Amino acid sequence: MKHISNILLLIFLAAFKPSFCQLEVGKIPDIQQFVILKADDLIYDEKNIISKNWYRFFDYIVSEKIKTSVGMVVSSLNTEDERYAALLKYLHRTGMVEFWNHGYDHLLGAKDGSGRLYDEYRNSSLEFQTEQLKKSQALAKAKLGLSFSTFGAPGNAIDSTTIKALNELDEIKIWFYGLEGSDKLVLERTSDMEYPAGKPDYNSFVENYDSTKEYLVFQIHPNQWDELQFDSFKKIVAYLKEKGSEFILPTEYYNLILSQGKN
Repeated sequence: MKHISNILLLIFLAAFKPSFCQLEVGKIPDIQQFVILKADDLIYDEKNIISKNWYRFFDYIVSEKIKTSVGMVVSSLNTEDERYAALLKYLHRTGMVEFWNHGYDHLLGAKDGSGRLYDEYRNSSLEFQTEQLKKSQALAKAKLGLSFSTFGAPGNAIDSTTIKALNELDEIKIWFYGLEGSDKLVLERTSDMEYPAGKPDYNSFVENYDSTKEYLVFQIHPNQWDELQFDSFKKIVAYLKEKGSEFILPTEYYNLILSQGKN
Protein backbone atom coordinates (compact mmCIF):
# COMPACT_ATOMS: atom_id res chain seq x y z
CA MET A 1 0.00 0.00 0.00
CA LYS A 2 3.02 2.28 0.30
CA HIS A 3 3.10 3.10 -3.43
CA ILE A 4 -0.64 3.79 -3.46
CA SER A 5 -0.37 6.25 -0.57
CA ASN A 6 2.67 8.02 -2.03
CA ILE A 7 1.20 8.65 -5.46
CA LEU A 8 -2.30 9.53 -4.27
CA LEU A 9 -0.78 12.10 -1.93
CA LEU A 10 1.20 13.57 -4.81
CA ILE A 11 -1.95 13.91 -6.90
CA PHE A 12 -3.48 16.35 -4.48
CA LEU A 13 -0.30 18.15 -3.48
CA ALA A 14 1.19 18.62 -6.95
CA ALA A 15 0.83 22.25 -7.91
CA PHE A 16 3.59 22.49 -10.49
CA LYS A 17 3.14 22.09 -14.23
CA PRO A 18 6.47 21.56 -15.97
CA SER A 19 6.64 21.92 -19.72
CA PHE A 20 5.78 18.66 -21.46
CA CYS A 21 7.78 17.02 -24.23
CA GLN A 22 10.70 19.40 -24.27
CA LEU A 23 14.27 18.13 -24.37
CA GLU A 24 17.04 20.12 -22.74
CA VAL A 25 18.99 21.19 -25.80
CA GLY A 26 22.16 21.67 -23.80
CA LYS A 27 22.26 17.96 -23.05
CA ILE A 28 22.12 16.76 -26.63
CA PRO A 29 25.90 16.74 -27.38
CA ASP A 30 26.53 14.35 -24.45
CA ILE A 31 23.82 11.86 -25.38
CA GLN A 32 25.12 8.54 -26.67
CA GLN A 33 21.75 7.02 -27.44
CA PHE A 34 18.04 7.75 -26.99
CA VAL A 35 15.93 5.23 -25.10
CA ILE A 36 12.15 5.08 -25.44
CA LEU A 37 10.28 2.92 -22.94
CA LYS A 38 7.03 1.52 -24.35
CA ALA A 39 5.05 0.28 -21.35
CA ASP A 40 1.90 -1.58 -22.40
CA ASP A 41 -1.59 -2.30 -21.12
CA LEU A 42 -2.55 0.26 -18.47
CA ILE A 43 -6.14 -0.23 -17.31
CA TYR A 44 -8.38 0.85 -14.43
CA ASP A 45 -8.49 -1.30 -11.28
CA GLU A 46 -11.76 -1.19 -9.34
CA LYS A 47 -10.05 -1.84 -6.00
CA ASN A 48 -6.91 0.31 -6.21
CA ILE A 49 -7.53 2.66 -9.21
CA ILE A 50 -4.55 1.00 -10.90
CA SER A 51 -2.82 -2.22 -9.92
CA LYS A 52 -0.18 -2.34 -7.20
CA ASN A 53 2.41 -3.26 -9.83
CA TRP A 54 1.58 -0.13 -11.82
CA TYR A 55 1.85 1.98 -8.64
CA ARG A 56 5.28 0.47 -7.97
CA PHE A 57 6.38 1.25 -11.52
CA PHE A 58 5.10 4.84 -11.56
CA ASP A 59 6.54 5.52 -8.11
CA TYR A 60 9.97 4.47 -9.41
CA ILE A 61 9.99 6.28 -12.74
CA VAL A 62 8.65 9.56 -11.33
CA SER A 63 10.98 9.60 -8.32
CA GLU A 64 14.00 8.60 -10.42
CA LYS A 65 13.00 10.85 -13.34
CA ILE A 66 12.95 8.05 -15.92
CA LYS A 67 10.82 9.25 -18.82
CA THR A 68 8.38 6.58 -19.94
CA SER A 69 5.55 6.24 -22.45
CA VAL A 70 2.54 4.24 -21.27
CA GLY A 71 0.01 2.59 -23.56
CA MET A 72 -3.52 2.84 -22.24
CA VAL A 73 -6.47 0.59 -23.01
CA VAL A 74 -8.57 3.66 -23.64
CA SER A 75 -12.02 2.26 -22.85
CA SER A 76 -10.86 2.01 -19.22
CA LEU A 77 -11.46 5.77 -19.06
CA ASN A 78 -15.18 5.05 -19.13
CA THR A 79 -15.14 4.40 -15.39
CA GLU A 80 -17.12 6.81 -13.21
CA ASP A 81 -14.29 6.75 -10.65
CA GLU A 82 -12.88 10.26 -11.01
CA ARG A 83 -9.72 9.30 -9.13
CA TYR A 84 -8.48 7.39 -12.19
CA ALA A 85 -8.44 10.46 -14.44
CA ALA A 86 -6.99 12.54 -11.58
CA LEU A 87 -4.09 10.11 -11.20
CA LEU A 88 -3.38 10.04 -14.93
CA LYS A 89 -3.51 13.83 -15.16
CA TYR A 90 -1.03 14.10 -12.34
CA LEU A 91 1.35 11.63 -13.97
CA HIS A 92 1.09 13.57 -17.23
CA ARG A 93 1.90 16.83 -15.42
CA THR A 94 5.13 15.42 -14.01
CA GLY A 95 6.59 15.45 -17.52
CA MET A 96 7.90 11.92 -16.91
CA VAL A 97 4.98 10.09 -18.54
CA GLU A 98 3.44 10.27 -22.01
CA PHE A 99 0.24 8.30 -22.43
CA TRP A 100 -0.47 6.79 -25.82
CA ASN A 101 -3.31 5.07 -27.63
CA HIS A 102 -3.08 1.30 -27.15
CA GLY A 103 -6.45 0.56 -28.65
CA TYR A 104 -9.96 1.28 -27.50
CA ASP A 105 -10.63 -2.14 -25.99
CA HIS A 106 -7.44 -4.11 -26.78
CA LEU A 107 -9.40 -6.47 -29.01
CA LEU A 108 -7.46 -9.58 -30.06
CA GLY A 109 -8.60 -12.91 -31.45
CA ALA A 110 -12.26 -12.02 -31.98
CA LYS A 111 -14.51 -13.82 -34.47
CA ASP A 112 -17.00 -12.30 -36.87
CA GLY A 113 -20.33 -13.87 -37.86
CA SER A 114 -18.66 -16.27 -40.28
CA GLY A 115 -16.07 -17.44 -37.76
CA ARG A 116 -13.25 -15.39 -39.28
CA LEU A 117 -10.64 -14.20 -36.78
CA TYR A 118 -9.87 -10.51 -36.51
CA ASP A 119 -8.15 -8.07 -34.18
CA GLU A 120 -8.79 -4.42 -33.44
CA TYR A 121 -6.28 -3.37 -36.11
CA ARG A 122 -5.77 -6.50 -38.18
CA ASN A 123 -8.18 -8.28 -40.53
CA SER A 124 -10.82 -5.68 -39.68
CA SER A 125 -12.43 -3.08 -41.94
CA LEU A 126 -11.18 0.44 -42.52
CA GLU A 127 -14.41 1.79 -41.05
CA PHE A 128 -13.98 -0.27 -37.88
CA GLN A 129 -10.32 0.64 -37.38
CA THR A 130 -10.96 4.33 -37.99
CA GLU A 131 -13.91 4.35 -35.58
CA GLN A 132 -11.83 2.65 -32.86
CA LEU A 133 -9.14 5.30 -33.25
CA LYS A 134 -11.57 8.18 -33.23
CA LYS A 135 -13.44 6.86 -30.18
CA SER A 136 -10.16 6.51 -28.31
CA GLN A 137 -8.96 9.99 -29.17
CA ALA A 138 -12.29 11.57 -28.26
CA LEU A 139 -12.51 9.76 -24.91
CA ALA A 140 -8.98 10.80 -23.92
CA LYS A 141 -9.80 14.40 -24.80
CA ALA A 142 -13.02 14.32 -22.78
CA LYS A 143 -11.59 12.60 -19.70
CA LEU A 144 -7.96 13.77 -19.63
CA GLY A 145 -8.00 16.94 -21.72
CA LEU A 146 -5.29 15.64 -24.05
CA SER A 147 -4.91 14.15 -27.50
CA PHE A 148 -2.74 11.09 -27.91
CA SER A 149 0.15 11.82 -30.27
CA THR A 150 1.36 8.20 -30.31
CA PHE A 151 -0.31 4.93 -31.25
CA GLY A 152 0.64 1.29 -30.78
CA ALA A 153 -1.72 -1.55 -31.65
CA PRO A 154 -2.78 -4.23 -29.17
CA GLY A 155 -0.45 -7.18 -29.62
CA ASN A 156 1.25 -5.15 -32.38
CA ALA A 157 -1.37 -6.76 -34.63
CA ILE A 158 -1.69 -4.53 -37.70
CA ASP A 159 -2.14 -4.62 -41.46
CA SER A 160 -2.13 -2.26 -44.43
CA THR A 161 -5.60 -1.02 -43.48
CA THR A 162 -4.10 0.44 -40.30
CA ILE A 163 -1.98 2.78 -42.42
CA LYS A 164 -5.13 4.21 -44.01
CA ALA A 165 -6.97 4.46 -40.71
CA LEU A 166 -4.13 6.34 -39.02
CA ASN A 167 -3.89 8.71 -41.96
CA GLU A 168 -7.39 9.88 -41.02
CA LEU A 169 -6.10 11.33 -37.75
CA ASP A 170 -3.63 14.18 -38.07
CA GLU A 171 -3.12 14.46 -34.31
CA ILE A 172 -1.41 11.06 -34.21
CA LYS A 173 2.18 11.63 -35.27
CA ILE A 174 4.01 8.52 -34.06
CA TRP A 175 3.39 4.81 -34.58
CA PHE A 176 5.08 2.17 -32.45
CA TYR A 177 6.20 -0.81 -34.55
CA GLY A 178 4.31 0.49 -37.58
CA LEU A 179 4.48 -0.38 -41.26
CA GLU A 180 6.42 1.19 -44.11
CA GLY A 181 4.35 3.54 -46.21
CA SER A 182 2.80 5.38 -43.30
CA ASP A 183 3.09 9.16 -43.09
CA LYS A 184 3.63 8.78 -39.32
CA LEU A 185 7.01 8.56 -37.62
CA VAL A 186 7.43 4.80 -37.26
CA LEU A 187 9.44 3.80 -34.18
CA GLU A 188 10.86 0.40 -34.97
CA ARG A 189 11.26 -2.52 -32.61
CA THR A 190 14.98 -2.31 -32.07
CA SER A 191 15.72 -4.27 -28.91
CA ASP A 192 14.26 -6.04 -25.89
CA MET A 193 14.46 -5.97 -22.11
CA GLU A 194 12.06 -8.84 -21.57
CA TYR A 195 13.17 -12.43 -22.30
CA PRO A 196 10.51 -13.74 -22.90
CA ALA A 197 7.79 -11.07 -23.04
CA GLY A 198 6.75 -9.93 -19.58
CA LYS A 199 9.99 -10.99 -17.89
CA PRO A 200 12.91 -8.51 -17.74
CA ASP A 201 16.25 -10.31 -17.79
CA TYR A 202 19.39 -8.27 -17.11
CA ASN A 203 21.91 -10.79 -18.44
CA SER A 204 19.99 -11.40 -21.68
CA PHE A 205 19.61 -7.65 -22.13
CA VAL A 206 23.34 -6.97 -21.75
CA GLU A 207 24.19 -9.83 -24.10
CA ASN A 208 21.95 -8.38 -26.83
CA TYR A 209 22.44 -4.65 -26.19
CA ASP A 210 23.31 -2.64 -29.31
CA SER A 211 25.08 0.65 -28.57
CA THR A 212 25.34 1.61 -32.26
CA LYS A 213 21.70 2.56 -32.86
CA GLU A 214 20.52 6.17 -32.57
CA TYR A 215 17.54 5.08 -30.52
CA LEU A 216 16.22 1.97 -28.85
CA VAL A 217 12.55 1.21 -28.15
CA PHE A 218 11.87 -1.27 -25.37
CA GLN A 219 8.45 -2.88 -25.04
CA ILE A 220 7.77 -3.66 -21.39
CA HIS A 221 4.85 -4.98 -19.31
CA PRO A 222 5.25 -3.62 -15.75
CA ASN A 223 1.97 -5.07 -14.54
CA GLN A 224 3.34 -8.60 -15.07
CA TRP A 225 6.58 -8.23 -13.11
CA ASP A 226 7.36 -9.83 -9.77
CA GLU A 227 9.92 -8.25 -7.44
CA LEU A 228 12.92 -10.00 -9.02
CA GLN A 229 11.85 -8.92 -12.50
CA PHE A 230 11.29 -5.36 -11.32
CA ASP A 231 14.80 -5.37 -9.84
CA SER A 232 16.14 -6.58 -13.21
CA PHE A 233 14.40 -3.66 -14.89
CA LYS A 234 16.03 -1.21 -12.48
CA LYS A 235 19.44 -2.77 -13.15
CA ILE A 236 18.88 -2.37 -16.90
CA VAL A 237 17.94 1.28 -16.43
CA ALA A 238 21.11 1.86 -14.38
CA TYR A 239 23.19 0.17 -17.09
CA LEU A 240 21.72 2.38 -19.80
CA LYS A 241 22.29 5.52 -17.76
CA GLU A 242 25.91 4.52 -17.22
CA LYS A 243 26.26 4.19 -20.99
CA GLY A 244 25.13 7.80 -21.42
CA SER A 245 21.66 7.03 -22.75
CA GLU A 246 18.91 9.63 -22.57
CA PHE A 247 15.41 8.44 -21.71
CA ILE A 248 13.05 10.35 -23.95
CA LEU A 249 9.31 10.46 -24.65
CA PRO A 250 8.03 9.58 -28.13
CA THR A 251 6.74 13.10 -28.75
CA GLU A 252 10.04 14.58 -27.63
CA TYR A 253 11.86 12.37 -30.09
CA TYR A 254 9.42 13.31 -32.85
CA ASN A 255 10.00 17.03 -32.18
CA LEU A 256 13.77 16.48 -32.18
CA ILE A 257 13.57 14.71 -35.55
CA LEU A 258 11.48 17.57 -36.95
CA SER A 259 13.97 20.16 -35.69
CA GLN A 260 16.75 18.29 -37.48
CA GLY A 261 14.77 18.06 -40.70
CA LYS A 262 14.80 14.24 -40.71
CA ASN A 263 11.07 13.64 -41.00
